[in-house]
Amino acid sequence: PEIMKSRVNLEVIRARRVQAAQLPNPEVSVGNWSGKGRSQPWKQTDVTLTQPIELGGKRKNRISLAESEAKESQLDFLVLSA
Repeated sequence: PEIMKSRVNLEVIRARRVQAAQLPNPEVSVGNWSGKGRSQPWKQTDVTLTQPIELGGKRKNRISLAESEAKESQLDFLVLSA
C-alpha cells in the first residue's frame, strides 16, 4: 500500500510541475450602463481584458519548486520500491 501511495503522490506532483509552467489565465469583464442626460437616453458597454504579467521570477521559482518536489517524490518512490 505504501508503494502505491508513493506512486500516486509522484504522479500528482508531476502534474503540479506541468501546472506550474502555465501562464496565468487572462480575465474578461463586461459592464453595461445606461442613463439619461439632457433628455437624451444613453447606453454604454465596457469590455476589459486583463492579462497578468508575472515579474520577479515568480514563474521560474514556481517551476523550480515543483521540480524539486517531483525529484523528492521520485526518490521516496524509489526507496520504497527497492
